[in-house]
Amino acid sequence: MQEDAEIMGEQLKKEEEKCKDMLDLKITAEQTFKDFTEPDAEEMESRRRANREELIQAKIQLSKLNKKRDLMSKENAELEETNAKTKKSNDDYEEANAKSRT
Repeated sequence: MQEDAEIMGEQLKKEEEKCKDMLDLKITAEQTFKDFTEPDAEEMESRRRANREELIQAKIQLSKLNKKRDLMSKENAELEETNAKTKKSNDDYEEANAKSRT
C-alpha cells in the first residue's frame, strides 16, 4: 500500500508539473495575444475617431456648399433677369438711335 501511495504521489507530482507548465503556456499565450491585439485595437479606435471627425467636417462643408449653391443660383437667376431687361433696354435704345440717324 505504501508503494501504491508513493507511485500515486510521484504521478501526482508529474501531473502538477504538467499543469503548471500548461498554466505558464496559457498565461504567456494570453499576454502575447494581448500585446498583439491591444495596440491594434487602440489604433483602430483612434482611426475611427479621426474618421468620425473627418466625416462631421465633410458634412458641415457639404452643408455650407449647398447653401452657397442655393444663394448663387438665386443670384444667377436675378442677374439673368436683370441682363434680359438691360438687353431689351439696349435694343430699344439702339432702335431709337437708328431711327434718329435716319
